Amino acid sequence: MPFRIEQPKTPSRRASPRKSLVRVGMLEIGKQTFNCVIVDLSRTGAKVRTLRELRARPDQAILHLKGIGQLVADVAWMRGNDVGLNFHSEADVPDGHDNSTINELLEILPSRPRRQ
Repeated sequence: MPFRIEQPKTPSRRASPRKSLVRVGMLEIGKQTFNCVIVDLSRTGAKVRTLRELRARPDQAILHLKGIGQLVADVAWMRGNDVGLNFHSEADVPDGHDNSTINELLEILPSRPRRQ
């Protein structure tokens, strides 16, 4: 029988629980905007995935979400196309926030050439 060490669960450092979802948004950094997908969202922060990798880590960003508005945030971390955000003020996020439809997601994806 293999020897297994149980790791103690570490408490979450998040100020409020996050819920997984898929929602279309826009991330504004300086004068540039990036289409993005919100992977998880809470009243205090979010994890978003941009369609292209950001070259440099900004200090701040504004997340634009339909039905919620603009959320000013500090950029907590970046890994590839994923960006972690900490909102400056608590967001009015409904408990049952909806996922985007497939059509909304397809609108932001780059078109691909058809195969012959």
